[in-house]
Amino acid sequence: MPEVNKYIVKAIVNGIRNAAIITDDILRLILEQISVYIQKNYNLNLKFDSLDDLEGKLVQIADQYPADDAMVYGIGKAESMNIGATGVISRRVGKGAPKALVEAFGLTPQLSGSLELYDVLSKYKVLLVRIGQIKDEDIILTKLDDEQVDAKLGGYCPYIKACQSLNKEGVFDIFGNVACVRTLIFAGIAEAIIKKSFDTKVEEYNPPNCKVKIFEL
Repeated sequence: MPEVNKYIVKAIVNGIRNAAIITDDILRLILEQISVYIQKNYNLNLKFDSLDDLEGKLVQIADQYPADDAMVYGIGKAESMNIGATGVISRRVGKGAPKALVEAFGLTPQLSGSLELYDVLSKYKVLLVRIGQIKDEDIILTKLDDEQVDAKLGGYCPYIKACQSLNKEGVFDIFGNVACVRTLIFAGIAEAIIKKSFDTKVEEYNPPNCKVKIFEL
């Protein structure tokens, strides 16, 4: 779904732009590492001078290449190079981008009214299945209580190459695992609708068949 891919690129750029903690030095690292990843994996020689330049060029290739996968790698790698691990930046962008997507696709009315985590995640999953982004069995949600949901992942993961590359290079979060972008997006959707803070923790790492806990902070 090319149009969806373009919206995702724009949403991630928006997440970077709105993350005030990203300094000019970190932004340069992010742009550099996205370029490195694209050269290595797609054999494209793309350089980026700014966020606007990044957005313009990645939107152009989004029909043919998983540009959002490259962005996930670049953000995680740059943050790790700067502070030794992924953390606040990856999570803020990972959760901020889906908030922009909810607005861009006009999904707020369909998700509104949800007062607890499992409800909003289940509604969002139904929407993804309906538009063909995932199959029903790709993400199995289990309610633990009003503040915690287990997500059993499988099927196609759009971020698996970046995830495995970061894992191979020893780029980990504070839990010792690669941050799971698939479920960070779910956490971001929940934050946008419920107006509370949520996070994720990888409990079993075996991409694409991972188990992740989504929980209220």
